[in-house]
Amino acid sequence: PCQCGPSEDDPEAPVQKKCLELNMERLLSNIQGDRKKRGFPLDKDMEGMRGFEMNSVNFKKYNLLFTEDNEKDTKPYMVFDKEPIMKEVKEMGFNCDFYFINQKKELEKWPLPKLILLRDWDRVYGNNYVWPCTKDRHNYWLNWIEEKKEEITDEWEASIQQAEEAAEGGEGGEGEEGA
Repeated sequence: PCQCGPSEDDPEAPVQKKCLELNMERLLSNIQGDRKKRGFPLDKDMEGMRGFEMNSVNFKKYNLLFTEDNEKDTKPYMVFDKEPIMKEVKEMGFNCDFYFINQKKELEKWPLPKLILLRDWDRVYGNNYVWPCTKDRHNYWLNWIEEKKEEITDEWEASIQQAEEAAEGGEGGEGEEGA
């Protein structure tokens, strides 16, 4: 049974729906269904991608952890607002993880108000994260994530419906015949 409890936003919504929403990022972590290929289907030849090394000490600071006490339990991606990151780069210099993106003024020139980092568990790009560093690649991954969320939600809703139908069929004894 779900341990999530009723949603504060929608107390009438099924408890399982809230549980699905809370666990969506965990489900996305294993989207490929193989522990050896976790996370995103990254390809070294993919254009518009740049390896990004995030210091594990800062995982908590940047809200990259599912649980505060386990630095290996990281979220599959994070979307950041550009302005606070730029401010931090200017204040902290090379002590800021994002400093290295901005060495060539890439972050300053970034045309969007947000940027996304994807967890690169297999270090396809040589680092623990990867930054989609073009607008097209950025949008590609945001769309990919939304599509996967929809697939997961659709599968979940279908399984709930199947379970409800099975429970209804088992409770009522004999169903209507000849219908």
